[in-house]
Amino acid sequence: EEKLIYELLLSSPPDQVAVDVETISLEYPEPIGLSIAVSPTDAFYFPILPEPSTYLTDVIKLLQSPDILKIFHNSLYDLKALAEYKLDQSNIVDTLIMAHLAGERFADLPYLANSIGIELPELPKIKQWIWDLTLEQIVTKCCTDAEATYALYQHYKDEVDAEYLAVEMKLIPILITMSGKGIRVDQPLRAVIEAELADELKVYEDLAEEQGFNPGSPKQVAYMLAKDGVFLPMTKKRKSLRTDEATLRKITHPIAVLALTYRHSKKLYSTYIRPLTGEDRCHTNFHMDAITGRVSSARHNLQNIPKGRMRSIFLPDTPPFTDLDFSQIELRTLAYIAQDDAMQAIFDSEGDIHQA
Repeated sequence: EEKLIYELLLSSPPDQVAVDVETISLEYPEPIGLSIAVSPTDAFYFPILPEPSTYLTDVIKLLQSPDILKIFHNSLYDLKALAEYKLDQSNIVDTLIMAHLAGERFADLPYLANSIGIELPELPKIKQWIWDLTLEQIVTKCCTDAEATYALYQHYKDEVDAEYLAVEMKLIPILITMSGKGIRVDQPLRAVIEAELADELKVYEDLAEEQGFNPGSPKQVAYMLAKDGVFLPMTKKRKSLRTDEATLRKITHPIAVLALTYRHSKKLYSTYIRPLTGEDRCHTNFHMDAITGRVSSARHNLQNIPKGRMRSIFLPDTPPFTDLDFSQIELRTLAYIAQDDAMQAIFDSEGDIHQA
């Protein structure tokens, strides 16, 4: 195997390689090993944890070279996981993005691999940590994922418009930098809002306790409403009563109002305020796999911060904040591609097509 590593990978590096990274978990994306594929059937695994491979330094140098095309599937995740190694990001390609550009709605690796006749090995489901698998299973997963990624690149490279792909790839380093930098958090203000929300929740919980129910329990909310003659519709599977926001908003009963108000404050408290305790900066993970083509984010979802006091806890590094947004970009694009005179006339007059 050592001879193969040097012959196929290190002594005369190939023009392109596929890379896959295994991390401790999605929540703790510390790399434990990576795999390099030089073809759809040849890959090598290099451990990082608990003991790094003797070849790891040479492999990292290989991936730092701008002369070698690095093929990833979900490069935003893999490159961020390997950030400490400062891999080259100028000559990369992502088969996840290629698949979307080719019109695929679902772009997870097993699905795409299966679509081109590659069946990835079935392994035990990872419950929480990658260590739920044996070392042999980890190596198998990492190597076969890298080989499948290489095969997907070969499959899509002539199908995808090169100019579109180049534009998408230029965004990858920008999003990685943005994710790593994060945004400042005003901790004193965050603490004030946390205390206010805690007080609000206590008031709502006390009010509900006087009535004999838990405002956070959908079943108890439905029961209390039914006791007062307000009967909610059943869910689609007809296993319980519907207590979602849209349903409760149609009801003027005080219990429905209390449940909604409690849920709103609880969501702000548990999703946006408490998780940022002690954090000087808030970071997010960007994704480019939305069907709409837009960038999305998660852990923390900075693109979905409620307006008002929740947004006030974030501070610009250099005031003020600059807010840029494309106006009706999808419809403008449609009007241009379709050359629709009526739509173009609305946009030319700075109108709002939604109200035309």
